[in-house]
Amino acid sequence: MADRRARSLLATACSNNLELIDKRGAQMDTKTLIDSAMELDPAERFELIDELLHSLDRPDPELDRVWIEEAERRLAAYRTGRMQGIPASDVVGEL
Repeated sequence: MADRRARSLLATACSNNLELIDKRGAQMDTKTLIDSAMELDPAERFELIDELLHSLDRPDPELDRVWIEEAERRLAAYRTGRMQGIPASDVVGEL
């Protein structure tokens, strides 16, 4: 995981919704947060980015339900012959 400095920046950014407070208690804007993150070494920046991206990837049960219904509808249509499959080579090309 990212070091304490990166985690402090991330936790503050997430909890204060871009009304950011640095570890010294001073208010910081988004540019200051980015500048501070750029001072991290590459591995720490990667960890920070990874944490931020995962914070955006929240499950949506309603969306999951809709996609499951769609997948089941398509599978039923394929199995009954109302829909034909497309060869993978036509979809993604030759590998």
